[in-house]
Amino acid sequence: MKKFFTLTAIALAACVSFNVTRGEGVQSIYTTSSAAGNTPISSFEDILFWVGEGPCQSAMVIDFQDGNGRQTFVWGFRWDPEDPLYAHDCGVFGTINAPTGAQMMQAIVNACNDLNILGIGPGFITRVTYTEEEITHDRRKGEWILVDGERDYYDWRYYIAGGIHFVYDQNDPFNASLAYPEDVEAKGGESLRSEWTVSESGLQTRYLEDGSWDYWVFTLADGNYVPLTVPSNIIYAAVPEPTTCALMFAGGLVLFALRRKV
Repeated sequence: MKKFFTLTAIALAACVSFNVTRGEGVQSIYTTSSAAGNTPISSFEDILFWVGEGPCQSAMVIDFQDGNGRQTFVWGFRWDPEDPLYAHDCGVFGTINAPTGAQMMQAIVNACNDLNILGIGPGFITRVTYTEEEITHDRRKGEWILVDGERDYYDWRYYIAGGIHFVYDQNDPFNASLAYPEDVEAKGGESLRSEWTVSESGLQTRYLEDGSWDYWVFTLADGNYVPLTVPSNIIYAAVPEPTTCALMFAGGLVLFALRRKV
């Protein structure tokens, strides 16, 4: 009986800190109770859903702009610059030892059953769905939305703060071979950013740094593809689905039963 209560306590503790494997590797996810996340975040300290291991940390924000309850959510990503997975050969520009925006996004999607993103690759995402409690947010590239009696074309746009991104030669802005790495003008940091830079080249050529933020917003854009919606300062922490905790608890009971038979 003592062992039973010990295992039960361990399983319940998994709701605060546990490891889960989805996709490649093992990601550590740290959270609190499912009742958390009701207050907008102000810094990394308020993020509940963390993925990855390492001394550096970055954040990814998804802003649905759908007016459907809480509509802007954040996930955290921890990483190690010494990990060879994050050593990127950038040709004449040398090696950049940091994850790309695509690597962070994929790690988070692998770990979060409630989040699905299409178009994770060299450019820009095309569709995002996220279910929080009983609400499902769903936005896709190319939606025509009626605004003030007129139909407007909406898309996912990419803001960043901190790190490096490739920018295009303004004399030939559509020639990717002429793009070059540049420090992101908007600086990163642990607190929620108030200044952002629009990413020109997308996920695969955006490199993180410790304290960097990625912010995706569903919005209209002007003729130069500049988003017309600026990042919100009202962002809620995504909370890992409670079913994962239930599975960990069930696993503890199974382990107890097996040990009883030995």
